[in-house]
Amino acid sequence: MGHILVIDDDNQIRALLRTILEKEGYEVVEARDGREGLEQCRQGPVDLVITDMFMPDMDGGDTILQLREEFQELRIIAISGGAAGREAMLGLNVANLLGARYTFAKPFDTAKLLDAVRELVDEVG
Repeated sequence: MGHILVIDDDNQIRALLRTILEKEGYEVVEARDGREGLEQCRQGPVDLVITDMFMPDMDGGDTILQLREEFQELRIIAISGGAAGREAMLGLNVANLLGARYTFAKPFDTAKLLDAVRELVDEVG
């Protein structure tokens, strides 16, 4: 149906997203940070990336920039919850400017996230 890469340093968030997305029929691969996520993209086809914005080593902003450079047509959703209020919103605004098609603050509305995923994966198909 669609190949989705989830990049998040939080094991619970990755597991939650995997469960939700696999129930919808998507194939899901995971990465713990931006560097690992880039390697996953380089190894095989990915239709959509869902990335956290605040991660150690390589944050979401740097990850989105690199993804845009290497995979111009790749669809990206950014999520954030690792910073309080204003900082989280700033991170999501940056994600939009860098090319994320949708942004969601944690805790996110699962139904809205799935709607965004469906829309973006359908664009690829």
